[in-house]
Amino acid sequence: MKKFVLTFLMIFSITICFSQDPNWSVNPSNYQYSMTFTAFLNVNGTTLSSTNDKVAAFIDNEVRGVANLVYLADEDKYVAYLTVYNSTSNSPISFKIYNSTANNVVDAVQTINFQIDRNVGSVFQSYSIASPALNSKANITDFSFKNTTVLETSIAADIIEITLPSSVNLNNLIADFTTSTGAKVYVDAVFQNSGISSQNYSNPIKFQVLSEDESVLKTYDIVIIVDQNIQELTINLTTATTQVVENPTEIQVAFNQPIVALENENFVLSNAIIQNIYKVDGLNYKLNVVAIQQGGFSIGIPDNSVKTSNNTTNQTSSKIDFLFDTDAPFLISMTRKSPLATLTNANSVAFSITFNEPVKNIFATDFSSISGAVITLAKISDTNYAATITNIENTNGTIGLSVKADNAITDLVGNPLRTTVTNHN
Repeated sequence: MKKFVLTFLMIFSITICFSQDPNWSVNPSNYQYSMTFTAFLNVNGTTLSSTNDKVAAFIDNEVRGVANLVYLADEDKYVAYLTVYNSTSNSPISFKIYNSTANNVVDAVQTINFQIDRNVGSVFQSYSIASPALNSKANITDFSFKNTTVLETSIAADIIEITLPSSVNLNNLIADFTTSTGAKVYVDAVFQNSGISSQNYSNPIKFQVLSEDESVLKTYDIVIIVDQNIQELTINLTTATTQVVENPTEIQVAFNQPIVALENENFVLSNAIIQNIYKVDGLNYKLNVVAIQQGGFSIGIPDNSVKTSNNTTNQTSSKIDFLFDTDAPFLISMTRKSPLATLTNANSVAFSITFNEPVKNIFATDFSSISGAVITLAKISDTNYAATITNIENTNGTIGLSVKADNAITDLVGNPLRTTVTNHN
């Protein structure tokens, strides 16, 4: 039992020593020469970002340089300014990294020979000290522009040529690109986010691609070629009326240049379906749309839904809103505005008229009253009107108001009035 306890204590003691911050140190006065590094540290694909993290350089298994990470706010970057000491040139240097978060030490894969007074790395392009090694490739593998028709893309060793239609505004384009694993892209030392960062491409722009290990910095000239022969694909949707009382509704679709095909999936519909599509000629199509239920419905073609044979897609969308209504309007009420009473030598009588929905083609001549009376009509709202009957000073008996049977009143889509109400005092 005592042997077991002793063994356990020895193992525990060794583990603790290994996990503690290593006591690396070096005496520069013991050596004649120095070599400096501006480096970043990476362990298992994660770049270290604590001032407690540190790196040590070794020559002949002796510590020859130690440095902690420092944070550079202007560059938003952690680097180690490492000075390595030695008395002869060409001695191999190896490195160890202390990761304060994991509280362990790892061997870096990099080695480099000591060169007297040599400076390696910079803040922008730092020397990579990592475990395992990071990617050293710095290539752009794909390039396009967000929400923009790209006619052709050519990627060479140091130049990318993009052909765009003449209608594209080059002043504020957002580049979509892919790079070698872990590589970063800069323009004038400003980091570029694919699909987010915008630039003015009226003149060629230089993209700098920095490899993941920052050992390679490659420059691409981004050149835009404007094709004057390629027009923007435009679409125009038209119809005879947007007020619909019968299904289906015919719609005309006109393009300014021939397209590959027009299919149901090219449209966005609300409360409607496409019954069929007919091709009239190379630029024009007709289609029938059926409303699913009473009320509003719409049809449109969103951006980038239709394309030409040279892959130009539409940059503009077109939409039509309809009102489908087969129900006839009716009169809810027609009542006197003032309380009922016997009128003696009255000059006028006022009525309030209310419909169940907005109406049109409503005039004073659509109403009738007693012989000789004069009717005037005033609109209060889309569904409410006020009728005033005058020239009744010498009238004896009932004064009423009714809607004529041959009235022209309809709702907004043309359904005729189907109910009348007569009110009198």
